[in-house]
Amino acid sequence: MGLLTIINIVTPIKKHYETLKDDAHWLVILVIYFLLPIGISAILLFVCKIQLSLSFLNTLIAVFSIFIGFSINALILLLGRKREENQLKNKLLVHTTYNTIYELIIGLIILIYWLFFTLFYDKMSEVVLLVLSFGLLLLLLHFILTLLMIARRIYFAFYIKTKEWEI
Repeated sequence: MGLLTIINIVTPIKKHYETLKDDAHWLVILVIYFLLPIGISAILLFVCKIQLSLSFLNTLIAVFSIFIGFSINALILLLGRKREENQLKNKLLVHTTYNTIYELIIGLIILIYWLFFTLFYDKMSEVVLLVLSFGLLLLLLHFILTLLMIARRIYFAFYIKTKEWEI
């Protein structure tokens, strides 16, 4: 078993996209999770002329540290759940677990991106800064969309639970 096997993140990413395919048509996934973040990132960078400064990046690291902590806590709670009789709730819990693992991976990639940005910010050309800013905005938007999806899944799992409590 090599080092690459230990840090392989391909399987959790595949599982995340399998949960998306379970919930939506491929065209909806393409628009919401790829085209929308690309379009918004392009508008922010090229139309609104948003520039990523070091102060913004430092604020970003604090926010994403909190979100990564939330993701780890949510993952621990999800993994501690026992199987239920309700198949829909089981499916929601499994999907939310995969989505949370994916969210954790995206958050860690953003943290690595931040580290790279802060170490080499002064040495970057305008073109490199623009390309890396586009990539970072794309990841941020993807993170936010995935977080919204996780919140929706948790809501529905809770909704199913409250329906079970009703007489």
